[in-house]
Amino acid sequence: MRTGTDRLVSEAERYVRKDSRIALLCNQASVNYRLEHIADILIKAGRKPVCIFSPEHGLYGIFQDMIKVEEMNHYRGIPVISLYGNSFESLYPSERLFDTFGFDSLVVDLFDIGTRFYTFAATMFLFMKKASGRGIRFIICDRPNPIGGRQIEGNGVEEEFRSFVGIENLPVRHSLTIGELALFFKENNRLDIPLTVIRVTGYERDKYLDFYTPHFIPPSPNMPSLDTALVYPMGCLFEGTNLSEGRGTTRPFEVFGADFIDPHLLSSELNRSGLKGVFFRPVFFMPKFHKFRDRIIGGIFIHITDRAKFRPYRTGITVLYTIRRLFGERLVWRTEPYEFVSDKPAIDLLFGNDKIREMIDKSENLKKILDFVEAEEKKLIKTIKKFYIYKQE
Repeated sequence: MRTGTDRLVSEAERYVRKDSRIALLCNQASVNYRLEHIADILIKAGRKPVCIFSPEHGLYGIFQDMIKVEEMNHYRGIPVISLYGNSFESLYPSERLFDTFGFDSLVVDLFDIGTRFYTFAATMFLFMKKASGRGIRFIICDRPNPIGGRQIEGNGVEEEFRSFVGIENLPVRHSLTIGELALFFKENNRLDIPLTVIRVTGYERDKYLDFYTPHFIPPSPNMPSLDTALVYPMGCLFEGTNLSEGRGTTRPFEVFGADFIDPHLLSSELNRSGLKGVFFRPVFFMPKFHKFRDRIIGGIFIHITDRAKFRPYRTGITVLYTIRRLFGERLVWRTEPYEFVSDKPAIDLLFGNDKIREMIDKSENLKKILDFVEAEEKKLIKTIKKFYIYKQE
């Protein structure tokens, strides 16, 4: 398998003219198979970027979630500009930046982890919208979807619930590569952008990242491994609650809990729930930062026993439903502003609607909730597959 970044190294003349003024959108995970960073690759090829843009968490993945990124001044003499500040307007480049650097091409190399909540693709989309009609060429260095390019799961996002964690109407586990997402964004929004996707060669849609490489470079501080990425469509939902999603531990999103959780009772109920491909182990843990800092709390460690059968989003909904049933109103939905939105609960932004939260609050039958998700999912599948640029066996 060769990623778009790998191909850019050997085929630079084909994709990037020497006289181009190149900007780069990337972070520390933007490397080739030799683990060389894309900025260094372009410099060696005689195509030094005029500037580097970084997404949430910064160029080196230093900053925690929803923390304004105070970026370094430069990378080997190249100015570095953060696209994650303290307002929604900070999530895309300003008019001044277009004028200051005068770039005619943007090389995008972002390691998306295959989940709608993850914000890197949203950063790319906002950049595309801002650049539309300016004649700036977008060159996307494509990468495999690390959690599978065929596995689609979850409902989409209703218009009034669009946000940085639900920028477009995508299922939660969308199955697309970053290049396919770029094509999706361009067509759905009729963006006037010259777009080139440097395709992955040797890509098999149903394979996970560790089929191709033993290397997993954390694209953000709480995404340390492929196992984390696999449970993220479940674990990120807990950000919209008073549950710890495991931040402040060495296994974020794989462990979750709260001070009111009886881990043995909860694990027993979840292991009897009929969920496939997963085992729930009772634990106690102590986050060192974030929710429940320096406090021992009860919770669950998620063990994936069969990737092919594991459905993380359905699992997350089932977990929340079961916690509400067992512990009642002690499960609380987050009310603080979330990703620059203050007038809607965070859980609704993550779900993409208010219906699932309301059904949980009303103690609707769990099957009814999951049937709703499945019906919405089916509406999206054909649309999503239309943007596959790799053969679907």
